[in-house]
Amino acid sequence: MTVNFDLFELTRTDNLKWQKINRDLTDEQFNDIECNAHFLEIIRLLCGGYPLIVHSCYRCWQLNDDTPGSSKTSQHLYGVVTDFHIAGQTPEETFKILSAVAPFLKFGQLILEKIQGRYGVAKWVHFSMRDHLPAGKWEQVFKVTKV
Repeated sequence: MTVNFDLFELTRTDNLKWQKINRDLTDEQFNDIECNAHFLEIIRLLCGGYPLIVHSCYRCWQLNDDTPGSSKTSQHLYGVVTDFHIAGQTPEETFKILSAVAPFLKFGQLILEKIQGRYGVAKWVHFSMRDHLPAGKWEQVFKVTKV
């Protein structure tokens, strides 16, 4: 896909029940994920060129339904959003960097998420393209905390 992002990484899940079907893509899904990979290259550069660690990108509908807190209209269903962190930065630092340059980018949503999980608090940055998102939700920058 790109120099730093491959299809394997962008369709990976820890939920082994859905891993195989999560990689059974239509041409449109493949193209959306590839566009997102190019967007991730830009984010990586903006954040100092450090490795961008993908938590979640594409989710088939079965995996999305099986993921707690997922929306039925999630952009993950198209692979045009990525939950991630940057190696060597806190999610808060990454969010601050991307918030500063957000006015110069054409994007969907930039969200700093902090969620209480089974093993403690999980934090990541959620960054999406505009694709498959209503225009009224474009260029939104906010934080979500559920702890």
